[in-house]
Amino acid sequence: MDERHCVILNPNCNVWRVERAGRAAILSDAGYFGALREALIKARSTIFILGWDLDSRTRLVGESGKADDGLPEGFADFLSALVRRRPQLTVYLLVWDYSLLYATEREPFPAFSLRWGAPRIRYCLDDELPVGASHHQKIVVIDDTVAFAGGQDVTVRRWDSSGHRPDDPRRLGPDGTPYGPYHDVQAVVDGKAALALAELVRDRWRRGACEHTPPVRPVGDPWPDSVVADLADIEVGIARTYPAIDDQNEIRECEALFFDSIERAERAIFIESQYLTAGRFADRLTRRMQAKPDLEAVIVGPKLAHSWLEEHTMRVGLARFMGCSELPA
Repeated sequence: MDERHCVILNPNCNVWRVERAGRAAILSDAGYFGALREALIKARSTIFILGWDLDSRTRLVGESGKADDGLPEGFADFLSALVRRRPQLTVYLLVWDYSLLYATEREPFPAFSLRWGAPRIRYCLDDELPVGASHHQKIVVIDDTVAFAGGQDVTVRRWDSSGHRPDDPRRLGPDGTPYGPYHDVQAVVDGKAALALAELVRDRWRRGACEHTPPVRPVGDPWPDSVVADLADIEVGIARTYPAIDDQNEIRECEALFFDSIERAERAIFIESQYLTAGRFADRLTRRMQAKPDLEAVIVGPKLAHSWLEEHTMRVGLARFMGCSELPA
């Protein structure tokens, strides 16, 4: 890592930790589901899966749209088969105990669906967050050795090929209804960066489930065989966002990292976001572009809302964001 990036990543300010990874890669779309499936099959000791949403009906398949490893495609059946195959394996699933506003978008009775027939699959609906907050970390840690983190939940209506064909017949919800193209990205790391995320998910489980887990203990190498590292032997910054609760102060490392990155930008900024609504971010971006007339920004986001709730929350926020910013055309 060069000196420029060392200045941006500032522990206890805009990142929690800076740790080294021997391998790191960026996965997109169904490529993430395929790589995750490969890594989970290699699990021997522990699997932690954190998400805003988890759905037992998710078809955990890669770009081809089908599985050819002899295990079930459905998420719950797949996990159940794994723990039957590996007697020492325990799976921890933590998901936000969502607001009733999202009830129509979620699986009914998910705890029963994801625990059924598999006592070593532990499930927690996290209701320890204050009113107005949600659990939004999307992290998977396997054997404390390989970790995935990014924007993609293991849930329905997330699978899509990298082609994003508008009429792809494989893109169906649980009830067989087609849904539109979907895009998201996830990072995968190993080494000490994965160990740090293993500590993070245990802390989340302790707070959400109010129980302790086995200590961090790296086992094996569950790196997915199909994934070629994009980067090798690099330092990885881990940034968090937490509300103030109990003995924990508010943490806004993600926001600070975004702001510091904008302040260092000289030539180009690329922003891709499902929900771009933060006025403070718009103000920072506007000021930086005014200070650096040659700086270009490319912003990619969805044109349409996908539900009534999204239309009346995020679309309003997006309009406000665009109103806050006076970006050069």
